[in-house]
Amino acid sequence: MGHQSGSRGRQLQKWPLFKPLAAAVACSCALESQAANLEEVLVTATRRDQAVQDIPYNISVLSGEALQRGGISDLSSLARQIPGFTFIDLGVRSNGVASGIILRGMNASAAGINNFAPPPGNPTVTTYLNETPLFTNLKIADVQRVEVLRGPQGTLYGAGSVGGTVRFVYNRPDPERLSGDIQTKLSQTRDAGDLNYSADGVINIPMGGRAALRVAAGYEQYAGFVDAVNLVQLDASGIPVLADPSDPDNSPTIFYSKKDVDEADIQYLRAALLLDVSERLEVLVTVHRQKDSADDFTAKNPLDNRRQHRRLLESPLERETDLYSLELTADLGFATLTSASSYTDMKRPSWHDATGYIQSTVNAFYGGYPRPAYRNASVVKEQQFIQEVRLVSAESSGPDWLDWIAGIYYSDFERTNDVESSLLGYTDWLGSDFGSDVVFQLNQKIDTKETAFFGELTLKASEALQFTLGARYFDLDDTRVSDVGIPSIPLFNRGESDASDTGTLIKLNASYRVNDDLMIYATRSEGYRQGGANPVPTIGPFRIPDPALIPYQPDEATNYELGVKGQHWGWLNYSLAAYQIDWKRVQIQLPAPGSGIAILVNGNDAVSRGVELELRGAVNENLQLGFGYSYNKAELTDDFFIIQSVQGSDGDELPGVPNHQVTASMDYFQQTALFGASDLHYRLDFSYRNKTDTALNDQVGNFAKLDGFPIWNASVNWSSGSWRVGAFVNNILDEDGITAVDFPFPAASTDGNVEFLGRPRTMGVSVGYKF
Repeated sequence: MGHQSGSRGRQLQKWPLFKPLAAAVACSCALESQAANLEEVLVTATRRDQAVQDIPYNISVLSGEALQRGGISDLSSLARQIPGFTFIDLGVRSNGVASGIILRGMNASAAGINNFAPPPGNPTVTTYLNETPLFTNLKIADVQRVEVLRGPQGTLYGAGSVGGTVRFVYNRPDPERLSGDIQTKLSQTRDAGDLNYSADGVINIPMGGRAALRVAAGYEQYAGFVDAVNLVQLDASGIPVLADPSDPDNSPTIFYSKKDVDEADIQYLRAALLLDVSERLEVLVTVHRQKDSADDFTAKNPLDNRRQHRRLLESPLERETDLYSLELTADLGFATLTSASSYTDMKRPSWHDATGYIQSTVNAFYGGYPRPAYRNASVVKEQQFIQEVRLVSAESSGPDWLDWIAGIYYSDFERTNDVESSLLGYTDWLGSDFGSDVVFQLNQKIDTKETAFFGELTLKASEALQFTLGARYFDLDDTRVSDVGIPSIPLFNRGESDASDTGTLIKLNASYRVNDDLMIYATRSEGYRQGGANPVPTIGPFRIPDPALIPYQPDEATNYELGVKGQHWGWLNYSLAAYQIDWKRVQIQLPAPGSGIAILVNGNDAVSRGVELELRGAVNENLQLGFGYSYNKAELTDDFFIIQSVQGSDGDELPGVPNHQVTASMDYFQQTALFGASDLHYRLDFSYRNKTDTALNDQVGNFAKLDGFPIWNASVNWSSGSWRVGAFVNNILDEDGITAVDFPFPAASTDGNVEFLGRPRTMGVSVGYKF
């Protein structure tokens, strides 16, 4: 960290918004004096401690203090602070079903398609919790910093990616002092009948000088604001209640309305034990548990102006995620050895209404049942073991002109997905020995094992010029089995697939430091996602009509990037990057014809081009400003035709990707004599994303054109000593903030179609105490 001097520097350091930003600290207003006293923060995105402005890639970093001051507690609010970071917000219920993060336009599947079932393939963006690659509906709390690396990653990280990597680095236990922090919030969301509330706490406990325990825990209750206006009334046995009991063969059901159906809550607990075994060996053991619960989708019918939906059944979800990790760090003298072992266990039972599918497609198959209420019950379980070992060369060892990193990565991932689809009341109406209301069943298992060797060599040609060569070799095996059928007949068909692949990815980077305040760089990097075969039946009533849909190829991305970053006027940090990503054989998800099983197909090639600009600065001791802008044009470059509902044309824009995104923030700090010496912090932030399409074109299911929207937030916080009190207003203009849809049914069947909503205007207060 750079030396700070003068009252102006000490005052500004007291309120850092973004740690990597420079602060004007000298009493003199001369720019040269200010430039010499910039504050730096070290990050580990490149697997060694390095200042953000010295990293020759486009990386954004938000410190823990910046997260707190910006009120950032989830991925949706995080995305509004980082240029080019797109998040498909599906609400608490579905945000943990699949990753909704898009970087640099890398997405080809319909936005919102994974609102109830996990995707069959890998996301384009990898998320890390410390050293563990894992995506969940993360509650962002007790986080030291968030690092966002854009473009393909794989030569530095065991879990590679084609679009980028997002790292959440948690605060570590501190053996030096006892400390703690507690905070509670209370707020009101427009159209919600109840209040939102949350409580979070963290305590750090030293244990004998060489060890410490850090525990963070919290609970957040989200009040529902969506009304269901067309629910089917069910009796105690789950059978639709007849509107006319005297005519059981033809009577429709009774419908009713219910307010605030999308109530949800999140509970989390994270405990970390740090042991300094010796001067050269450190052990960190972490247990992270999170439980999400939601009563329904946060979504509205597209034909309604009000926040309400017309689906016939509620769609609750429960999700439990447990992460256990062991990190060993050893100083070997010539290098630092890091071993990261982790085991993740996730279970997610859920239900969702699919009545529109029956009404619009196969109701005749069930004899014209007059009370269609079709419910899917799903239980997804995931287990993953990951082992990563890295060696990072020491600065003081070896030649001054060479740095290197070498790693081994192993992953064993298993997922089961058991689905039962029931036509409620069907057996009772049929009056036969059909057996049960379960009319469709899917039992699916995926087992993927990957081994990878990765590393980088950095040649320092001079103090200003350096070159980096990175490589990754991978070997993976993938086995998938799906049993689909009608259990009451019984009738089952099996689909099986086995796939394996090996390959090598290369990264080239060059950077030149023009002077202390300016660096330019260029990068060529490669990304890859595995291919395979879709486990769908080839015989029976649920068979796939075209066997050509069974195999799918890997997709590959090649990223070209040119950037400049530095600091100006002694108080402004900037980064500007231009890029092009050539994406070959893009993978697209769709429901398999015949069975509805999620499968992958290839849609030829695409290209993503854009620029990213980020400005952060402390104008003076009171005022800090931030601004970000990204332009992205991601589109197909070739026509393709797979089936009628999956086709694309040259120039079709990739779904869910806005062309323009803007972020801006202003923080003003003031010392007051209110209740004694105290501080006031005022914040105003803004984000905007322009219009998007939710699918490639109107021939593809789930297609809609969505308007762009701005989000304004404001807050004021008072602090004195250990206490702090705040007030905030989020989404001041009360925008719906629609980023995805679920349009699985024909236009004639609109009751089941929904648009996913962001959270409406929310006003609240917070109180915190730290020691």
